[in-house]
Amino acid sequence: MNRLLVPVLASALVAAVACGKKDTLTDYSLGTETYPNQADCRQAFYKDRPIPSVFLKRLVKAQGAERLEGIACHGVNIVIDVKTGSWKEGRL
Repeated sequence: MNRLLVPVLASALVAAVACGKKDTLTDYSLGTETYPNQADCRQAFYKDRPIPSVFLKRLVKAQGAERLEGIACHGVNIVIDVKTGSWKEGRL
């Protein structure tokens, strides 16, 4: 019975650690380029590369490297597809 329990617990630990690392903002930043006439709204970056056409007031949270939630220039929460730069209003 113990031989079966060890692999199951190890797999659960690996899954918990992997899931915990997905939601991080460390790879995201806001640059110095501002949106016209809105100094508090700046270009969003992923790993020092601009996300196409995405300007935000604040970064809120991330889901892996795929999606980002932020406060848009017009003050609503938006979810951004980091690869394409497309976005929609909402939350992760």
